Amino acid sequence: MACVKLDGNADAVEFCPTPPHFNVLAAATYTLQEASAEQAPWRLGTLSLFTFPDCGDLELYRTDTLQTCGIFDIKWRPPSSSPTPPLLAQAGADGSLALYNLQVLEPFHLCELIKDNISSSMCLSLDWNPLSKEQISISHSDGGLSVVDIRESNVEVSQHRGNAHSFESWCVAYDPWRPDILYSGGDDCHFCGWDARAGLIQPVFREKKVHHMGVCSIQGSPHEVNHLATGSYDEKLRIWDTRMLSQPIAEKVLALGGGVWKLKWSPFDKDCLVAACMHNGFMVVKMQGDELVLAMEYKKHQSLAYGVDWFRGPSKAFVTQSVLHDAEVEKREAFVGNLESSLPLVASCSFYDCSLHLWKPHFPL
Repeated sequence: MACVKLDGNADAVEFCPTPPHFNVLAAATYTLQEASAEQAPWRLGTLSLFTFPDCGDLELYRTDTLQTCGIFDIKWRPPSSSPTPPLLAQAGADGSLALYNLQVLEPFHLCELIKDNISSSMCLSLDWNPLSKEQISISHSDGGLSVVDIRESNVEVSQHRGNAHSFESWCVAYDPWRPDILYSGGDDCHFCGWDARAGLIQPVFREKKVHHMGVCSIQGSPHEVNHLATGSYDEKLRIWDTRMLSQPIAEKVLALGGGVWKLKWSPFDKDCLVAACMHNGFMVVKMQGDELVLAMEYKKHQSLAYGVDWFRGPSKAFVTQSVLHDAEVEKREAFVGNLESSLPLVASCSFYDCSLHLWKPHFPL
């Protein structure tokens, strides 16, 4: 296990998914500064980059830190077949969307490409359109949802629904198999689906009876076309069949003992997820037949479990078939070989203790 302290309350962590930069990790913070006689309360944040070495050791090395507004969410642009540089999106507490290029000459650092205010309310979560790569959906603290198009020098809100939820829209996510479909979850306990082709005018479904508290995480499976997971403040993880969204798959509901703030499907195991469970640490969950089972608990954080992600290390076949120079291929082959005994890896962060951990789940794959 590796552990480092961040410069504020840690709430989001994301591994870079773009080859060959899989060992680059971004971590974000959000810190509320209390009001004084001279100033209203304000929200500060930091965005930091880390790498871990090719030798496979669990050590984190900071390469960059930027001072920003308070950050609620970050996401890397999904990789594509064309040679596009890694791009990181940031949802800001000041209502802004910021985009950063990863500068790949070591030491790795971020360069702000665009920052635009898109809302008078806070941006709470974001997701990249898996098909266009130039479109992002964003949820807002006033209950709204936005679809934003990325231009050459700015971003433009192309669609907006102001009252998608009665209270905070905690999360938004594209369906990885049907990129015209958006899912959203709110503090009103509603789980909704939207067809972007219809302009976010009306949800294609609004489920409001199953979740007993706010819906804070939604993740479509990258492996199974019709599987989708939701997490809620009611402390339950639910697996849904997208062909029948009136209720979750009955056997695939699991109480995790803490609000399920963030969910991530494993990139290697179609039946496995990791969950950030707020007051109850981090949980690795597996689907076994018709049931959800708890495979592992990670309780080494000392505060609210908020951010979590899987390392997406490549296979040797991917490295040798990619368009890398011979020296780079040799370097990456050694990196992959050294990591074979370490996979899978998880990065996690917790809020008030400002900590970022890198750890290896121990459970049967």
